[in-house]
Amino acid sequence: MREYLELNRGWTFIPDGGSEGETVDLPHSWHPMGSDVGELSRLPSHGTYTREVILSADRCSGCIFLELSGVSSRCEVYVDGRKLCEHTGSSTVFRTELTRLVKPVKPFVIRLEVFSDCAEVFSPYDVCRGGIFGKIGVISVPKTHFSLSDHGSQGIYVTPVLDDSGEAHVYIRALIENPINYDVISYVIYTHDDMVAGSCQAVPKSPDAVINIADPIKWDTTSTAHLYRLRASIVRDGKSYDELDVFFGIRRVEIDSEGFFSVNSDVRQPLFGARFFNDFWSDGYTSRDSEADIESLCRIGGNCVFLSGGYRTDDSLFDVCDRRGIVIVSDFSLNFEKKEPSFGSLRELRSFFEEYIKQTYNNPSVLFRSIYSYPTAALREQNRELLAALREFIDSLSPSTMTCALEDSRYIDDGYVPVCPVVCLRVPHGVEGGAEQLAAAAADAFRKKYPSVYLSLICEGYSSAATAERSREISDNVQAQYHELWWRALEDKMGIFAVFVNSLFDCTLPSSDRKRAMGLISADRSLFKSAYWFYESVLGPDAFIKIASYTLSADKKTAGIKVYSNCPRLKLFISDREKRIKPFSESRGVFYFSGVKLSRGETEIKVAYDNLYDTVVLKR
Repeated sequence: MREYLELNRGWTFIPDGGSEGETVDLPHSWHPMGSDVGELSRLPSHGTYTREVILSADRCSGCIFLELSGVSSRCEVYVDGRKLCEHTGSSTVFRTELTRLVKPVKPFVIRLEVFSDCAEVFSPYDVCRGGIFGKIGVISVPKTHFSLSDHGSQGIYVTPVLDDSGEAHVYIRALIENPINYDVISYVIYTHDDMVAGSCQAVPKSPDAVINIADPIKWDTTSTAHLYRLRASIVRDGKSYDELDVFFGIRRVEIDSEGFFSVNSDVRQPLFGARFFNDFWSDGYTSRDSEADIESLCRIGGNCVFLSGGYRTDDSLFDVCDRRGIVIVSDFSLNFEKKEPSFGSLRELRSFFEEYIKQTYNNPSVLFRSIYSYPTAALREQNRELLAALREFIDSLSPSTMTCALEDSRYIDDGYVPVCPVVCLRVPHGVEGGAEQLAAAAADAFRKKYPSVYLSLICEGYSSAATAERSREISDNVQAQYHELWWRALEDKMGIFAVFVNSLFDCTLPSSDRKRAMGLISADRSLFKSAYWFYESVLGPDAFIKIASYTLSADKKTAGIKVYSNCPRLKLFISDREKRIKPFSESRGVFYFSGVKLSRGETEIKVAYDNLYDTVVLKR
């Protein structure tokens, strides 16, 4: 059976130009958390990781592979001084075979030369954080095994297709290395409660199969995110030699004439979610973080993650989204504005995207894989050719996966013709400039010009007048006001299939820095900003009341209370005594109580609906 030996501890790291090494554990970066582009450019762009490994005789009885993930952004792999491979791109897994290079119980040395200066194509920045942000390990498998050489994939591709009668046909494509004629490939599909839904057998030299499920339970986003489990086994003389579990969902994806997202043709709902930057999740992001982050998203009615950034995303996030029915739009930025891509970089790009597509193929949550580029006019046609090639590649693999081209709105009226069915419009920043009306007008103009192309929107959520430093000074209330105005202007627009808040987390700042404009939740997940409570009030599935803010009169005798709630009626209590002050509302989910009289000292204000309430203590 296959075994995995984790190698995350005890690496010796030497930065470029250094003479002495330090012992580090993974994940590790030689760039400090929160470094800006200027700081990164002054730090080393190359580092060396080494580690001695000893494998037992049992682990060396079959084939051996070294698996690496999250190496940013280019890596050269050496074993005992011999170069085995080179890999570019920090968002994917890659493997290299060690079978003929290592001997049982004999030490060997792995050396990784890691370079962080390869962001000219893969990132909008000139440099990126260097290091290893994922796991490293050795996989031992029998000589006959499910492929570990197929671009870091599982070696098995599961494609469920629903026919008009509602029956599901589950197509299984398996890649077997070193097949032997007298082996048998066993496939069994289980439901979530381990009931057998179907099974069949195949032979190693023709391992593909189809299993039909008469009345399938569908993967319908957050309503019924049912996962099936395929158990694939290579069996010889009744004994299983290699075994894999592959989870998948049965679903159909559509965008209808009103721009709504559909799954299986019986659930129609618009997508709303948040942009998750995985650039800063590299420092010890765990499955517990994944659970907490998706719970925060669901709490505000979110059903979609816009996964953005150039670093390795922890597998646990995909697993949680699969189980919770959260749609993933996976976005990659290409930097074609400052430097023209060479033939080699375009070839690397295609290889990188093919890797990512294959590695996320079986995740039902990954429904869109998108490309956001920064093209010059001269590179527009080249971009279009790359997008078309990638779309053709995706279509050849999966009939139920979509790809979309994300372009900055400044290019839309510059002769741009969308390649793919979805284009992203980035909402202009700033409350003071009437950005919400501009965004609504831009959405209308786009739909008129491109009626067959669907639109997604990203709300940036901070002021256009602010520089990078001034953005830290924007108050919590101003940020919330922007989101309220933006939502009011766009919530009734048709033809918009998805809306994303940018971003959910302030990934690099502690909760004490609450004036940071980007993000709705602090890095340690302890502080939730007013804009977060606003979205819970308009989209959250559960009854909700939150006193968002208050303003005091000059003499502090009266106060105005702002409340976020999705309850139909609200009552105000002052020191446990009900006051007959009716709130007024400027938009859905936002209520105001004005002229609230305060006593000397401390006054407890409570806003309630039935047994649900929130309180705040004001001082005069």
